[in-house]
Amino acid sequence: MKNYSDSPVFATLTVEGPISDVRAILNRIQYDNAAGIDFNQIDRVPAQLDVDDSMEAERAEKLYNYFCAVTSNITYEDELAYMELLNSDDKHLFLLGKEYVLNRRQYGYPDYHEWCREHWGTDRNTVAYARVDDNTIAFATHRTPACTAIRKLSAWMPNIPFTYRWEDDTLNLPDGKVVRQCVVFQDGLEMSAYSLVRARKFANYFRMEGIKEMTGMTETDNQDYADIPDEFYDEENLPF
Repeated sequence: MKNYSDSPVFATLTVEGPISDVRAILNRIQYDNAAGIDFNQIDRVPAQLDVDDSMEAERAEKLYNYFCAVTSNITYEDELAYMELLNSDDKHLFLLGKEYVLNRRQYGYPDYHEWCREHWGTDRNTVAYARVDDNTIAFATHRTPACTAIRKLSAWMPNIPFTYRWEDDTLNLPDGKVVRQCVVFQDGLEMSAYSLVRARKFANYFRMEGIKEMTGMTETDNQDYADIPDEFYDEENLPF
């Protein structure tokens, strides 16, 4: 079986509150052009972390860290002199490594991917968006759900539940079904969580072709499937 291991995580968010308040909060977290949800409106990525996402990030950091280890009281002139010893590719890595090292010192993360995973729950912003009804929106995130961002968002409206559902297709289920995960947040806290098997649905809110174009995601083989817990098939007293 094929699995979109690098694919979007399709989700919905339902806010149970007065329609005017719900509209206000959902509008507040949209991009300026209203084309989708912007997690930066909830917790903004530091601008310095917007650096190149390089396959050689580890080597770049090691290169600049080595320079720091062999150089005392580093000056700009020291950096220029050291770069003269490097070829053009390594010069680029040196400068990139400097950004990574300084970011890690100041923010604890070399780039935005690691920061986003920690502060949003997913490594980048939303990749798709759709309005379902007055209380519910649908959106997609990359690889993992944005539980941390939604938990933070729930603190904005006291005493109002935020129900976040997403489709987990990492299990090898028959007949095109997925595990639908549900977490209810309120006042910045996780109140409850549920899981059960359902037919795939949330992806229908979006044009899949457009999502592939936006993300560059490709279909890959993935045989690392987990066993299906029996309780996923027990629908008694589950809310969705």
